[in-house]
Amino acid sequence: MSSQDRIPQTLTTMEAAFTLHEAKELQEEFWRHQERMGPIAAASPGFVAVIGGPIHRSLWLYFSGKWATPQLMDKWQSDAKHKPAQEAAHSRWFASVYLRKWRLPADNEALTGPLRSRDGIPSKPLRSTGSWTRSSAPRCTGTSRSSSKP
Repeated sequence: MSSQDRIPQTLTTMEAAFTLHEAKELQEEFWRHQERMGPIAAASPGFVAVIGGPIHRSLWLYFSGKWATPQLMDKWQSDAKHKPAQEAAHSRWFASVYLRKWRLPADNEALTGPLRSRDGIPSKPLRSTGSWTRSSAPRCTGTSRSSSKP
């Protein structure tokens, strides 16, 4: 029995804040892959929703993906369709990244132990000001199976 089998299988969220390397060709490559991955993620078992976009008045982007359970999120994280983009993000596209995963507690679940999981920290100091040089950076958008509205 894995540790995932011992925890309640409730709605689970992965949140990321990240910056991209400044090279225009790497940013363009990232956005092409980002557009391609949305429908693939939406077709994965347990997918609920995704939302993301630029963080106002900063160089940072925000991304949030939701799955029905921690097990299904982990299955997507290790999916062969997702792995190449995930590896390119960390080795080529991201200048800095911060990740966290969390899930809703089950009804009557006692909250014990660490309640948040920090999976990554910025590799460079945080920048509090700045703006996107890419004029076509997307506004906050979302994909959801449970609703036709973004």
